[in-house]
Amino acid sequence: MKERKYQLIGLASLFGVKRSADVLKIIKEGCREVLGISDADFDAAFTQRPKVTKAWADGKPHPGYSSGGEGKSGRQWCAPLADALVPQWYATRDAEWLYSHPHYFWEGLACSWNASAPFITMNIALELKYPRAENKQGGERGGVVIPIEKHEWNILDWGAGCGLTTLLLAANFSSSVVYYNETNAEQVALFEWLLRRSGLKNVRRIDTVDDVPPLDMLVAIEIVEHFQKPIQAIRPLAAKVKPGGMIAHSSYWEAETKMPTLGHFLEYDFGWGPVSVGERRAAYTAWRRAMDAEGYDFLDLVPFQKRPRFWRKRPPVEGVK
Repeated sequence: MKERKYQLIGLASLFGVKRSADVLKIIKEGCREVLGISDADFDAAFTQRPKVTKAWADGKPHPGYSSGGEGKSGRQWCAPLADALVPQWYATRDAEWLYSHPHYFWEGLACSWNASAPFITMNIALELKYPRAENKQGGERGGVVIPIEKHEWNILDWGAGCGLTTLLLAANFSSSVVYYNETNAEQVALFEWLLRRSGLKNVRRIDTVDDVPPLDMLVAIEIVEHFQKPIQAIRPLAAKVKPGGMIAHSSYWEAETKMPTLGHFLEYDFGWGPVSVGERRAAYTAWRRAMDAEGYDFLDLVPFQKRPRFWRKRPPVEGVK
């Protein structure tokens, strides 16, 4: 058997199966048991887009995924029930309506299954356990293993959807306590079922900022762009991060300019007036500037495709409250 290059726990190994397709069967089972969603309804509501072949810059054919004519190029899974909510979201921008809607469940599952869990969350574990050389090109990963499984951290997974990200964090940071936070009732119900199925004992659910303990790491994957004032939204949680602690953050700020998107905006206010996502990288630059003003240093870590990015909280300046 070929030796694994990196000793990390993915969703398949967490649930004791061989393939990600088997994990999806487990998720389907959970939906059937706790949400009353039949297998046929699940397959209709959550489907993989057809693969297409395109020629890239090198002239060679590469498999990809059809955009379905909706500007969703690269997104492997579609959720038609969630997509149907887009017109009303655009008309009202009513967040309470959106996140409490039962069909928003499918948007959260698609995002988590397609990117947040297998890609971004695994990048957190990979980057902290096998850090690459400190240069902007990434370099090679060093041979020294940092035992993240021995860290006794408090980690908050904020806006964690159905909790696939939470479970992966808990499995890889196995001596830490990982706190789960989500508002959509259907996603919470599936998460609690998956947690029982996983057997993990180091996960806690919290609902309010008051319940958040001092944090060693705040994980904010695809969440702050769901608030038109992102810094105002993250500030109460960022205040819980200990000096020297980290925020791992990933946002697709420009999503609404490229595809029908739920919960995102065309303009954001980072504390000094509107910033348009139509201006190339304007939101990314504004976010970095705002995080610096909040007392966080940008870390020169270079995970695959630069997602997530990491910030470390500066110690307080002596004599300054």
